[in-house]
Order: sequence, then structure tokens, then C-alpha cells
Amino acid sequence: MATVDALLAALRERTQELALQQHNTPDPSTLGWHRLARNSMRILQTVGTPPELAPILRAVVDEAEPADGPVNAPITAMGYTLGVLADTVNSHPEFATLAGHADRAHLRFCVLSGLHDAATATLTAMHATSTSTPSRDLIRALAEVTEAASYVPWRPLRTPLGQLALGAGPSGFDEVAAAWAASAIDVLSSRTRTTGYAFQRTAFSIAQLCQAAAIAFTSEHAKPTGPRVEAALTSARQDWQRAADWPPEVRLGGHATELRHRSHDLDEALAPERLATMDDGSRLESVRSALLLATEVGTSHESALARVVQGRELWIVAQALGPAYLTRHPGTHRTDWVLDPGTIYGPKLIQAVHRANAALEDAAQLVDEVQRTDVSDRLRAPMRWETVTASTRAVQASQAVQQRQGRSIGR
Repeated sequence: MATVDALLAALRERTQELALQQHNTPDPSTLGWHRLARNSMRILQTVGTPPELAPILRAVVDEAEPADGPVNAPITAMGYTLGVLADTVNSHPEFATLAGHADRAHLRFCVLSGLHDAATATLTAMHATSTSTPSRDLIRALAEVTEAASYVPWRPLRTPLGQLALGAGPSGFDEVAAAWAASAIDVLSSRTRTTGYAFQRTAFSIAQLCQAAAIAFTSEHAKPTGPRVEAALTSARQDWQRAADWPPEVRLGGHATELRHRSHDLDEALAPERLATMDDGSRLESVRSALLLATEVGTSHESALARVVQGRELWIVAQALGPAYLTRHPGTHRTDWVLDPGTIYGPKLIQAVHRANAALEDAAQLVDEVQRTDVSDRLRAPMRWETVTASTRAVQASQAVQQRQGRSIGR
């Protein structure tokens, strides 16, 4: 299936066709507005609808005829393209959430630019008839509201959102990592779905990402910086493994089914045989992006754990509280689980996660510095010029003659 970037490129082609088309009849331009406006609203609900545009689009949907124009008519084709784009973006809304402001804004500008071009072409076609639906004033208002977006140049999206496509589920490494991060942050941010499994599993997954990043960067950077990166990532991996190792006396029940599935997908994506199928540049960039997502998950992990500990939501086995507690609570058995009355277990868990987050941030910063240094070195690399002298020209001419003679002998 087509990716979001491919669908945005197709939408751009449709708008270019619309600008070049000579409208002999008004039908190709005025029909199809119902589908175009409705599908635009579906996308903008995910990436943000400008407040001044929302009532105009609703009015267009109400006034426009549901009928489409010819299938190859630009506005009708734009409506269908936006429909597939809306299905793709809304199939995994977590990708739009993690895409960042820049890519969400660019996706919104692409939709608004298409609406502006369609509105401008429709206004031109409306001069040929006095009875057009939707009304001329409504289309003119739409063209004015979306005009600024038409000046934004098109570019591919810079996040995994651009590679998202319809399918059974995330397949590429970037998609899998983004889906895992979105699920983890969603669960850890919830006051009702945060579980012990969520804390331990996310910590273990971050440790796996650190290990994969250490292998990728060590193999690619055989420089003095290579050991530094490997040491920083190894330290972060070890700290997150410790954070994932909860003592058996502590428990926090609940279910996190979606996170369990996304974590399993990440395990498969991080398998060495899967990573080996990627080329070196793609693997390095993908692992680096996943490491940045891991820092966001780690921040959510620490804040959620602090909330749980401060709210005394952890469960502690009564035997771990000592004989004095059992004496004061005669109805409590040693194997019973009770809410944490304020033991040292919670603060120790927070301390371990805080240390792991600090190590992860240091490693991610070092990786980013190494990447920027590599790019800067390539840009500053001096150009190599060949000095050609008279003797050099003679040698080159002799070699060229010998090559031609060899080719003629071969024939």
C-alpha cells in the first residue's frame, strides 16, 4: 500500500493537474466537493483543524452534492486520495502523536494547500454558470482561509509517519519503534492502566534498544569516538536492566495487553537477523531515532513511577514488612499483599530509574554529537585535484590507445 509520503506526492500531482486543466464545463470542478471536504475534515481532526476553517468545511459538506464528477476529474481524484490518506493516518494515530509539531504542521499545510488550489479552480469554473453548488461565497471564503498554506513548499515528512502505510500492523523498524513508544507512553501516563509489567517491560525494552544501538554504532564508528559511544550505551543498558529487576516483595497488578503486543513486535524488530537485512546507513539512523524515542519513554517511566510511589499504590508482601507490622495487624498473614505503608522499596525503584535515565540521556547526547561531527567532517573534507602535466597527458593518451587496441582485438 502507498505510504503517507507517496499519498501526499499524489495529492500534489492532482493539484498540479487541476491548475493546468482548462475547464470547458463546470462539472469537473464543482462536483466532488462533498467527498473532498469530508475527507479533509477526517485528516485535520488528527493533525489539527484551524478554527476558522472548521465551520466552512462543515458548510461545504452540507451544501455540496454528494455526487462525484468523472473518476479522472482532479477534484474527484483529490477526494479519493484524501480518503486513503485519512484511512492511513487514522489507522495508527500514535504516529501522528509522536511525529512532532513540524511534521504534523506540514501534513496540515499539504491538505490546506490542496483545498486552496481546488477552491481557486472552482471559482474560475463558477464564472461559466450562475447555478453552482456549493455557493460561490463559501468557496471564496475557503480559498481565502487556506491561501497562506499554498505558499509552503512540499517536502517528505522527516519522521516514521511518512512511511506509514495501510496494512495489518507496523512492519518497518521505525514504525515498530514508534508504535511501541506510543503504547508505552500511553500506558504509563494513565492512572488506571499503569502496571508492574508496564514498568518492568519498558525498562527491559529500553535496555534492548541501548544494546542494539551500541552494536550498530560500534560497527560503524571505528574511530576514537567508537569506544566512548559503546561505553555510554553499555552503561545505560546495564542501568535499565537494573531498573527492570523489581524485587519479588513488590507488585503492581493489572493488564497491559496492547503494550505486551507492541513490546513483542519490538523484540522481533531488534533481532540481529532482522537488523542485518537493513543497510548500514538506514540501520544507524533508525536505531538513533529509536534511541530518542526511548528517552521520551524513560521520562514518562520515571514520572509515572514517582506518582505511583508517592500515592502508595505499590503492593508489598506482608512478610517483608517485618514481625512488628504483623503484630500490629493481627488479621494479616505473612503471605498477604498489602498497600505499601511507606517502605524503602519505592524510593529505591525511583532511584534506579533516575540513574538509568541520566545514563540514557548522556548516551543519546553523545550519539547525537558523534553524528553531527561525522556530517561536519564530510562537509569539510578537502576536494582532491589532479595535477596534470605534459608527461601525465602522454601516459594517459598511451593508455587510451592501448585500451582501444584491446577492444578491437576482442572483437
